[in-house]
Amino acid sequence: MSVVFYLDEKSPPGRFTSGLIALRGWCLDEEHRPVEDLHTRVDGVPWRVSRRARKDLVDAFDGETAAEWGGFLFEYWLEAGSHRIEVFAGGKCVWARTVFSYGIVRDPWRRFWQLKGLHSTPGESGKLPAIDVVGVFYDRPDSASEWFSSLAEAAEDLPGLKVFVQEHGAIPVVADLVEEWSSRLRIDWVHNPENPGFGAGCNAAARRGDSPFLFFLNPDATLPEGTLVALLKQALATRAEGFVGWEAAQTPWEHPKIYHPLTGEVEWSSAAAWLVDREAFEKTGGFEESIFLYGEDVELSWRLRADGGRLQYASAIPVVHHSYSAENLHSGKPLQIREGSRSNAFMRGRFAGVRGWFGASEEVRSHRQDFLRGLRTASRKFRQMVPRFHGLQHEVARLGCENVEEEVLPDSLPEVRVRLRKSEIGFPAEVVAAQMNSMRGIRVHWNWLDAEEEPVEGEWVFDMEDSWMLFPDALAQMVAKAKNGSVRGLGMVVEGKIEPGRWNLKHFSDDIPVDDDPNRPFRPGVLRRGPGESHLLAKTFWLEAEPVRG
Repeated sequence: MSVVFYLDEKSPPGRFTSGLIALRGWCLDEEHRPVEDLHTRVDGVPWRVSRRARKDLVDAFDGETAAEWGGFLFEYWLEAGSHRIEVFAGGKCVWARTVFSYGIVRDPWRRFWQLKGLHSTPGESGKLPAIDVVGVFYDRPDSASEWFSSLAEAAEDLPGLKVFVQEHGAIPVVADLVEEWSSRLRIDWVHNPENPGFGAGCNAAARRGDSPFLFFLNPDATLPEGTLVALLKQALATRAEGFVGWEAAQTPWEHPKIYHPLTGEVEWSSAAAWLVDREAFEKTGGFEESIFLYGEDVELSWRLRADGGRLQYASAIPVVHHSYSAENLHSGKPLQIREGSRSNAFMRGRFAGVRGWFGASEEVRSHRQDFLRGLRTASRKFRQMVPRFHGLQHEVARLGCENVEEEVLPDSLPEVRVRLRKSEIGFPAEVVAAQMNSMRGIRVHWNWLDAEEEPVEGEWVFDMEDSWMLFPDALAQMVAKAKNGSVRGLGMVVEGKIEPGRWNLKHFSDDIPVDDDPNRPFRPGVLRRGPGESHLLAKTFWLEAEPVRG
């Protein structure tokens, strides 16, 4: 695939930086569509880029509307020293530079030595463990060849990688690809002329392996180089904290799920690209095979958590999911709605009991037998979880936050000054510093609030308490909505532990009080362009935390 890559701006333009590096440009394929496999690497570690709308590309390519989402932005804070920055598109390196950083000196904590190692990819040194990759095929997606090729590249760094292909359907459709890639991959292929469903296929393939880690990868997904290594290192670094599952972030469009912005802890994981500890997987019995399609990963996630396991969303480690694009992002899938309603009804019975029937949508209530089947398989251990159902949603979702919005950032990308007010329960400096490195889609300058000064006319300012943790896309989405004047973000707080023994998330709420008095210089939760009024933006942008007392 040929691509057209153009870098509009590199900041700073030279090879030296005081800490922050920013890349802004666009990348399209030969059909003038956004390149899906677009990511950066910092010293060999893959990192995501933010997709940005560029209306100028539509004009430049004679009205090609698909070109609009070809823009990108990447920002990263670099530790002191020399670093290699690369941009990859379509599996090829399209831009690379070596830059030298003097260290993080523009942050409000001054002692940047405290941040040493904070932004590097975690993990244990030495040989990485073996891993069994599981893929269940029913038909042959257009990206099937890329699925095998991306795994072959991953196997070069992971000699213990084995691939288990489970194919369902009367006629095998990937047998030729299995034969083609068998010279570079250790592939175990089984064809089942029946179609018992995705979860049953994953279980059958998983039983044929014995590696300590399982990696479930959708047949319409591909891995950027370095993704699987980074995910394994993440698992090794956090397994001692009780994590048993690690989900890669889907690009170009994410799941709009709630996750802890700093630790990445999440209530359920998608099996599109999911690394799971085999011991925990086998202890739970694997996927629920009575769920044919859609929701089986949520159900398994909840049983893993019911057994005491924790799940992590690796928001910076990318995987390309080809099913979704700018054209079909908001279109519904009849099969997904039907089967998702069935699994929702089943999980309401299994995990919420009789009370799960109340509040269910009409679509879910049409599957009464599935609800009763779940009710018959319930246990006291499951009931302790008390999941939150919202219509067809299995948990609270940040609907609209990670999706493409109609309102886009202006052509001239603004900078936002984030003013932090110190409090007695504020997070330690390294916690907020980690937030600095995770921001996507906008330039951010952080500083402690200096008295009660007014924002300068025309300056973008966001005020926040130092116990708040912003989601990576928060400020970009808020600026996109705030065409004129200012905008208020609606924080959503979810009950549950953040960090054992230190911090707890507060209870779920959708009405966090925000000071909307325009006469006050400091207004937490309000994004302003200079002095101005604010209006409510009903999206989820941050979580608020409180320390564990006693």
